[in-house]
Order: sequence, then C-alpha cells, then structure tokens
Amino acid sequence: MSEDPVQASDESVSGHGTEEKLAAAHEVHGIAPRRRMVPWRNFHHLLATQALASPDKVFLVFHDSDGRRSEFNYETFRTRVQEIARFLHGDLGLRRGDRVATLCGNHSDTVLLYFACWSLGAAVAPQNIDEDDRRIAFILRNSAAVVCLAQPDQLQRAQRLIAAGDDGDGGGIRHLLSTTELPPPAAQPGTGPWP
Repeated sequence: MSEDPVQASDESVSGHGTEEKLAAAHEVHGIAPRRRMVPWRNFHHLLATQALASPDKVFLVFHDSDGRRSEFNYETFRTRVQEIARFLHGDLGLRRGDRVATLCGNHSDTVLLYFACWSLGAAVAPQNIDEDDRRIAFILRNSAAVVCLAQPDQLQRAQRLIAAGDDGDGGGIRHLLSTTELPPPAAQPGTGPWP
C-alpha cells in the first residue's frame, strides 16, 4: 500500500523547527514582516518628527519660471501641509482612501498638495500636463478621483476634459479647483517668510 502524499506532507510541516523555518522564510534581509523598515508610521509622522528635530533646516527649495526662489524649512512646510490638509478634509470632505487627481507641473504647491493628501491617507493620481488630452481624460475617468486640483493655466483644460467624460455623475469628481484656491498661508510667528 502506498503512502498518502497529503498526510506525509502534513507530518513533515509539523516536524521539529518548522515554526522557526516559517518565521525565517518571511524575513527580508533579516527584518521581520511586522517591523517597520523606516522609523515613521506615515507622512504626517515623518513631517512632525523632522519639524521637531530640525525646524529651521531647509526642506524644499523651488525656483519658478521667472527665477524667483521659494524656500521651506521643515516647520514651515509641515505647517503649510497641515493647513492644506485641513482645507481638503474640512471644506472638500476628503477622507482616507479617497483619490485626488492633479493637473500640475513642477511647483512647490504640487509638493505641498501631495504631502497634504498623503497626510490624510488619500492617494494622488498625478496627470502629466505634457500628455495629450485623450490620455489625461482616460486617467481622470478611471482614477476614481473625488477631487481634481489644477494649476491656473491647466484649469480650463481640466474643466473641459472632466465635462467631456461626464456620464451624468461627473466621473466621480465632486470638486475641481485651481491651486490658487487653496487656503493662503496663515501667519505663523517664528516659521520664517512664506514664499
């Protein structure tokens, strides 16, 4: 009579040292699956930690197309991200798991917006402004975005593309705003000048 292969494999799994072997198999480069590979829980925690440790250290430098330079230290950046996140959450109803489409080029406002979304647990669906309208419209329709933010020079384009893809539900996008409609920076003593 031949041995049952299922029973034989069950016996070999329950053998000596199997639990240790299974635990070791789940490790990556000696790091257990439940141990964080970075010391931060999320983007909000990262910014708070860095702003506390090095509030005046430069975090972001931006040069616009006119050659003007903007600079954010960690504390200024964190504060501005919180202001934008409060606006997205409180005024636009953005929640964890929601998606935000952006039609923005390289700009400090874009970075602030991304961090504000990530701080809330929202995903960002960035659109490359150099793509053709057909591709951007496809991404907007299929991103499941509930908010779309566009730089001022891209706002009419975003309106047109969203309207063209409107199946009566707006494609799910509840709010379309220009980045100029984000709340202005609040006066924060000690955080340095705002760009």
